[in-house]
Amino acid sequence: MPSCAAEWAAFVEAINGGRPVAARLDDGVLALVMAEAATLSAQSGKPVPLA
Repeated sequence: MPSCAAEWAAFVEAINGGRPVAARLDDGVLALVMAEAATLSAQSGKPVPLA
């Protein structure tokens, strides 16, 4: 996946350059919550709240 490779490259460049990374831990947690909700929704056929 080109976008994933670009994200990893930006992450490595930020770490090597001593700069903050663009995505923070809470961004990753939110992405996981959304992916889990999408999976549950697909399995149940019902909406799953994110809150």
